[in-house]
Amino acid sequence: MSNAADAALWAHVAAERRDIVELLEGLGADEWLVPSLCEGWRVRDVAAHLLIDDPVRELGVAGVLGRMVRWRFDVDRANQWWVQHNADVPVSTLTARMARSVAPGPVSRVLGPANQLRAAVIHHQDMRRPLGRGSTVPAGRLRATLDAVLTRSGSANLGARQRARGIRLTASDLDWSAGDGPEV
Repeated sequence: MSNAADAALWAHVAAERRDIVELLEGLGADEWLVPSLCEGWRVRDVAAHLLIDDPVRELGVAGVLGRMVRWRFDVDRANQWWVQHNADVPVSTLTARMARSVAPGPVSRVLGPANQLRAAVIHHQDMRRPLGRGSTVPAGRLRATLDAVLTRSGSANLGARQRARGIRLTASDLDWSAGDGPEV
């Protein structure tokens, strides 16, 4: 991917993260405890999960790598630890840390803009929908997210590319499609 394409994706990531900060700043105390669309996680847990760069800031690279080795690089275990680690952190602190994460940190940069855009857009909706706080993802950002999920290889697509093999996915509300085969 070109530097210009990466820069465009990073701009989408920053905009989505700013929108998440705006959501978090407007939540009431009870809303932080509402179950999200991520099974077993509340809104505050998803917010903590999105702070992907903070474990390195807090523990250092060696500390994070040491934990990952102990956990046999089980990302689910790492995510659960981080969520539990932040279970009692004041919501004002989570919001401030999210505001700081608008600019990508070291882990975000390693994972790449497509991965971070996918995570931000999807998890933003994981928090918003159960709260009844719908929002429309801007068309350019949504198109870039769909491309990140469905047309790029690697971890950013979470296996979606393989599951969509043999069909053509077409958005009904956006000029976007991907794949070959019968249209879905």
